[in-house]
Amino acid sequence: MSNPEGPRVAIRPRAALALIAAAITVAGGLVVATIGWYATVQGTTGAARGVRARVTFSSDCDAEARPVILARLADYGLPAMPAPDTGGLAFDVTMPGMPDDLTHMPAALAAPGTLELKVDGTPRPATITQIGVQLAFSGTPVTLVMLAEPLPERGVEVIVDGKPADLEEVTGTELQIAARAGQSTEALRLATDRSVALRHPLPCPVTVVSAEAM
Repeated sequence: MSNPEGPRVAIRPRAALALIAAAITVAGGLVVATIGWYATVQGTTGAARGVRARVTFSSDCDAEARPVILARLADYGLPAMPAPDTGGLAFDVTMPGMPDDLTHMPAALAAPGTLELKVDGTPRPATITQIGVQLAFSGTPVTLVMLAEPLPERGVEVIVDGKPADLEEVTGTELQIAARAGQSTEALRLATDRSVALRHPLPCPVTVVSAEAM
């Protein structure tokens, strides 16, 4: 899997909620990047309202992983900076303001960001050119992945971070990875987490050490 280098679709947190409503209206005709779930929960201001927390990770590639984690935080729209005087992978982050902030966000930031494809059981290389979040025609939130090479419409298996993922639809170079959850907000969050992780894959395994409110 290659890190996407093509143009990226992005919107600011303040506009996300209105655009999600428009996406529902046009039945999947709009791509919404990164923080759709966050704006749905927090409202149209897009302001992070959670606690300030210090999140610490460990890895064998701190120097390479640090900018990747910062890029993921930027995609989420969460104010953050490397924690001073820690000498490792530690960040001071303003959390979104959801009940599970101190468990969910660190895990999302440490997700590997790997995409594996198989066609009729045979591994198929995947080069991502663009990625975002979209509502499919069925109303299901999906991680929309644009690939350099087309895929067949049938026989495709998708594995994200080592786990099989539901496939909504394949159309040429467009791959829709379905996010299914009991609540629509959770489904949007899953689609968003996958989008952020796949856009910024980690260079080596990263483990969460701690996440403590400051």
